[in-house]
Amino acid sequence: MKTDEDFRLELLVEQFKEKIDLKLKYLTLQIVENVSKTLANSITRGILLGGLITVILFCSVALAFYLGNLLQQLWCGFLIVAGLYLLITIVFFFIKEAVLERRLVNFFIKIMLKNKDHEHPEQNNIVK
Repeated sequence: MKTDEDFRLELLVEQFKEKIDLKLKYLTLQIVENVSKTLANSITRGILLGGLITVILFCSVALAFYLGNLLQQLWCGFLIVAGLYLLITIVFFFIKEAVLERRLVNFFIKIMLKNKDHEHPEQNNIVK
């Protein structure tokens, strides 16, 4: 025969299971929301980056033709522009860890924790 205490214990266990189930569902929804926001943000920025790359490409070709006409040898203009890109690449290679990677890590952390920023504003720079 079940006593009143057994009934309460079963009710408490059932409520605890429901609470755990609700917390798991909430966590799943938070993860889906964060992944969706990150993906949407990445796609949007990717489209903008594609447009920027196209502009840079056409400006580079225009600069190469302009320099080639100034030097009266077209290949020299393209060689100078290629040298500029090589120089920029070498600079980025040496500053990538100190500047770029830290900023990218912080950027993605901020996106994933965007709705948590107002709760913990002191964590704006996660990676130092």
